This record gives sequence, structure tokens and C-alpha cells, in this order.
Amino acid sequence: MRRDAAAESVTNRSISSSDVYKGVGVPRSIDDATCRRIEAAERLHIAKLPALERLCRARETVTRRRDIARQSGSSDHVYILMGGMAARYIILPTGSRRITAILLPGDTVNEIGGRQVVLDHNIMAVSDCEVATPTAREFEENVATSLSLMEALWRSAMAHNAIMRQWLASAGRRTAFEMIAHLLCELHVRMSELGMVRDDTFSLPLTQEEIGDATGLTSVHVNRTFKVLKENSLIARSGTDCRLLDVPRLRSLCGFDPGYLFPFSTQR
Repeated sequence: MRRDAAAESVTNRSISSSDVYKGVGVPRSIDDATCRRIEAAERLHIAKLPALERLCRARETVTRRRDIARQSGSSDHVYILMGGMAARYIILPTGSRRITAILLPGDTVNEIGGRQVVLDHNIMAVSDCEVATPTAREFEENVATSLSLMEALWRSAMAHNAIMRQWLASAGRRTAFEMIAHLLCELHVRMSELGMVRDDTFSLPLTQEEIGDATGLTSVHVNRTFKVLKENSLIARSGTDCRLLDVPRLRSLCGFDPGYLFPFSTQR
């Protein structure tokens, strides 16, 4: 079955009404979210992360839709996202864009592989972002003083590899409805770990075009799928806020299992 036809068939499903969890998502402070991001990777107490504070002293602000780093550009700095949402993307020879990852506070923006880093992709600020900019040498020296932080960052990288595999599975086998629902469930779990979700509501600054670039769908199809989600009382949108109205049912409909986000934990 063609992906588009399969996705549209969801409108014919029988979906019962659901309870609505009321509330407005209120993200925590930037530093709190960043500490939670690293802490979640290994379930550390925040007080055990002094190396994180040392790493994040030098910062800069990148406004929405500006690039944080460019493909083929080299830098002796490691960029750590402290606040906002960013995305990795590639521009194909045809000029089309493909978003390959979504970054949240606490994520390292550029890969860590030595003193000089050359990117094979671009990183864009999806929202206004605050970025810590330690040098690669500073990063290595600070991480070397904290084996716990080193392991937490490694576990975080493993989780991102798992996310990439899920995105590949979505592109090859999930319907449009399943892809977008799965992405929303994934962001819901990831942002919950940062304290950025309240009553199942979180900020979703991605445009429909950007969601299409992340899933391989057209903006029209993304719009149609969001309409189906709202008509079936699965989500509600208000500005950039997105509220999941029935998390268990949404997870069931798209086959979402959060286990891949916690590769070293029994948490679900």
C-alpha cells in the first residue's frame, strides 16, 4: 500500500473519545533542563555534575532559523545546546532539505572527535537557542575530570543512535499518521525528561514544512495528518504548544515504545 493512501485510511478508524488533561506546558530554566538532560542519561544527581557547569560558562545566542554551524565548516569548539530546539539537516543536490535529527537542551551540537571538527551537515536553530561554546580542549579536560559525565554523554549518544534507527524505520515502513504520531510521542518523552512538559503539553516550534522535512512528507500531507490527529481528539494545538490528549492511545496507534530512548534502563 502506498504510504499516502495508508496514512489517509486512518480517518476510517473507529477512535473513541478520550479524557483531556488540562494545563499549560511550562519549560524549566535553561540550566535545569540541561542538567536534567545529562542526569537522565545515567540517573545522576545534579550535584554530581560540576564538570557540566564548567563547560557551560561561555555562551552565545542564536536566533530562530539561523544556522548554529554549517556543513564543511571546521571549528575547535564544541557546541552544547543550553536552551531552545535545534535540528540537524542536509541540503541535497536538488536543493531539497532533509532534517536528520532534532536537538534539545543538553545535546552536543557538533560531533566530538578530536580538536578539529568538520561537519558533514548543517545545524539550524528551530527556535531561539542559547549555546555553550567551550573549546574542544576545554571539553576534553573537563570531561576527563568526571567519569560519570563521560559515561552519561556516551549513553546519551547511544540514545541518539537509537532515535536515528527509529527515524529510518519510520521513513521506510510507517504511514504518515504513524510517523508524525511517533515523532510527537518521542518528543513528549524526551522533553519530559528535561522537565519541559506539563500536563502532557510541550512547546513544538517546528513548522509543518520542517516536520515534513523530518518525515519526508509534503507540507500538505503534514497539515492533513495533524487535522486527523485533532479531529480524533488525540492532540490539541495552540500556537506553538502541543498537547497530547490521550498518550496511551496515541502510543498504541503508532506502535510507540519509549524503551529505545533508555537503552541502559528498564524505564518505560
